[in-house]
Amino acid sequence: MKEQKRLQFKDLRFKYLLAAIAPMIISVIIGLISYFSGLFIDIILDGTFLSGITDGLKLLLRCILLYIVFLIWYKKLSDKNVSGAEKEVKTLLTRNILIFILTGLLMGFFLKAAGCFILYLLPKQSDSFCDHIMAINVYDNSVFAVIVFVVFLSFIEEIIFRCITINYLEKFFTPLADGKKVYMIANILSALIFALYQLSFIHGIIAFATGFFCGFFAKKTDDLLTAVIVRFSCSLAMSFVPTSASSYPMICSVTMALSLILFVVSTIYLNKK
Repeated sequence: MKEQKRLQFKDLRFKYLLAAIAPMIISVIIGLISYFSGLFIDIILDGTFLSGITDGLKLLLRCILLYIVFLIWYKKLSDKNVSGAEKEVKTLLTRNILIFILTGLLMGFFLKAAGCFILYLLPKQSDSFCDHIMAINVYDNSVFAVIVFVVFLSFIEEIIFRCITINYLEKFFTPLADGKKVYMIANILSALIFALYQLSFIHGIIAFATGFFCGFFAKKTDDLLTAVIVRFSCSLAMSFVPTSASSYPMICSVTMALSLILFVVSTIYLNKK
């Protein structure tokens, strides 16, 4: 009987691990579908009718497919995790929402400037960097594409990686450590999965840092909305740093230094709350 229960428990943990990895695989497949669908639209319409908003339409199609799949998944997961007791009202986010927004903006400026600086050091990564979704900015793309990137994609990706993926990773590691350690392990691995999802070296580094700190702030306030707000702010800041900044390493260095100092100060302030 004990052996049977042990095998059942192992089987359940294996299912949790698969469930944690599955969102990334599904997201990559959806990304490929939307990408080739966008190419098909370009070919059919000869790339003229949708000039300037094609990137936004590809992103929007990707977001629609992600929302269809993962909002249903999120709803089912939320229903299973609802307890009878009413949740305590969280006030840390509401009291410090401007600080969280500022922190997200600083993180975005630092990470995009760091990405541009790495690109300056590794120019062979240029094609990968410039073609990637995180390189969307207000200078090279339509406002529509920037809005879809900052608002819609950021929101659904936080649900996927900072809620669904972390939830299953926590369940997988729960028998191995206590609560705080479990979440820390789950958050690091979720950020790593988010980085692998980018399929790009430089953006993988940016995504790992973004994912880790969004998860950290979500845990700090016990509210996924915090991760969403920080991610919105981070993506918005990134969209205002052009990829051409890689040609100006000194400006990148100054931006990195200033934003990092202020980011550390704001993070320490929020962590003491």
